Amino acid sequence: METKSPYEALDPEDKQIRLIRVDSGLETAQITVTLEIASLKDEPSFAALSYVWGDPTITEGISVNGHTSRVTNNLAAALRHIFKQQELVTNAQQQQSGRTVQPISRLWADALCINQNDIEERNQQVAMMGELYSSASVVLSWLSSVDGDLPFTFQTLDSIFREVEIENSGEFEAVVSRPQWVRKYAVFARPRMDDWVRGFKNLAELPYWRRVWIFQEVVLSKNLVYLCPSAVIHRTVLEKSVRYLLRLAEASPTLDNKGFEVALAMLRMYTPDFSWLLSKASAASSPGLTRVNNNVAARIETSASGFIHDATNPRDHVYGMLGVAALDICPDYKKSLVEVLEDYVRAVILEREGQPEECYLAFLSRVPRGLRRRVGPWDVPTSAPCHGVEYGSRPRGHNFTAKGPIF
Repeated sequence: METKSPYEALDPEDKQIRLIRVDSGLETAQITVTLEIASLKDEPSFAALSYVWGDPTITEGISVNGHTSRVTNNLAAALRHIFKQQELVTNAQQQQSGRTVQPISRLWADALCINQNDIEERNQQVAMMGELYSSASVVLSWLSSVDGDLPFTFQTLDSIFREVEIENSGEFEAVVSRPQWVRKYAVFARPRMDDWVRGFKNLAELPYWRRVWIFQEVVLSKNLVYLCPSAVIHRTVLEKSVRYLLRLAEASPTLDNKGFEVALAMLRMYTPDFSWLLSKASAASSPGLTRVNNNVAARIETSASGFIHDATNPRDHVYGMLGVAALDICPDYKKSLVEVLEDYVRAVILEREGQPEECYLAFLSRVPRGLRRRVGPWDVPTSAPCHGVEYGSRPRGHNFTAKGPIF
């Protein structure tokens, strides 16, 4: 018999969260999960899921604490494959850390672990998400529910990483000076050139990278693994190999493979948005994040980048960056979009006190025209997609002033 609701009340004072334990359904049967309550104060061991919700109209029924709930197909696919790929995920972590890693037993995913019908709970849990992602033992970034050419692309990136980090002890210059290394890897043979360039392009253009919440989920994680249905790659391997490929493209070495040279040149056209996110994530993590938190201009710039990413709920252009930007804003989904933007402007102006006058209101230019048109006396349906400025338009600094209408 179904219970009335799968959710027991959480105690925000105790920093309580819910964690998923998958009981069955990893193959074709209905997924059955149990929700357990844990306190972040107790430093529980868990994995946090980073993913795109997907089409809210295409769902699958799963059993949650004996209650049937609907989740998007993308989340259902993630639940199935993450627990089926325990060994791959564990090995990827162990290879980078050099220590034994315990398999995943509990998972946090916002759509299931937050009662989406309880606005007060949503407000409280969203305010904790920065701490939640930084506390997770590992963040699992679910890139796509379809393999496509992702496994081959992961293999290509792993080959680049292995050549630089293992074969040449991290000496990038040695790779450039001895271009014959390209011959060692079948993935770089001329017949496969189109495959790995197309694969890299497809990886860079995944909707995952455009979601506003992804930034803080990637940046705040202390350990992260990217996944698709049949392959995984650790963040260290992906981020370093991407940077090495782009540096190879810039260095334009004379290689023993003309196709490889052409392919590298093509990558420069495909990767500005993708590499921008990876560079921001790398710069903001660890000691870099401390520098961001201690720098008012950097925190405002970081918060403003929320307006250039996609959000299902337009309030999340602001709320989705709070875990990194640390502005004095309390998430409140009862507020209209106008009120949320007013909170944002107020918080930034207060942070800006004492800053150079010429950049005082520079952040206002970040609010995209598409979002301005949505602001009015009406509220905005949470299911309506809201896109930021054209993807690829990146913050360029503070040497400008705000002119014209603010919203």
